[in-house]
Amino acid sequence: MTGLTFAGKVDETGEIHLPKTMRKQIAAAFRGKNIEVTVKRRAAKHSDAQRGYYRACVLPALIHGFNDTGQQMQPDNREHLDLMHQFCKDKFLKGREVFTKTGEAVYLPATTSNLSKDEFGRYLDYIAEWAAEYLHISIPGPGEQIEIF
Repeated sequence: MTGLTFAGKVDETGEIHLPKTMRKQIAAAFRGKNIEVTVKRRAAKHSDAQRGYYRACVLPALIHGFNDTGQQMQPDNREHLDLMHQFCKDKFLKGREVFTKTGEAVYLPATTSNLSKDEFGRYLDYIAEWAAEYLHISIPGPGEQIEIF
């Protein structure tokens, strides 16, 4: 394991707010080990434009690519879009590792909601690279015009 990440906040009065379980998780993960703690400002979350491009372009393109393999999905069907979203999270993102009180490592499902703009951009790049190699499709970049027919 490489490390744990926790989100917190320093409020206007200077009071530090961190998850209550942080100390227990650190102790469970690193019992008997030397640790190093680094605190940095958290990057801005991904943008509405990135999320819109992902939902309106990337996921439908993947559906078309999978349809070429014999699947039967519609790019305007919310359930099918959600299925593609889950596929992408499972394939290209790691779930968060947490530790139970007994020290057992368990993994929470991956999520895109806390990705920074740069992380979300890399996520989109991974998807596009994979789609080109395995589905033989080209996902247009943001603002790029393509002809469908």
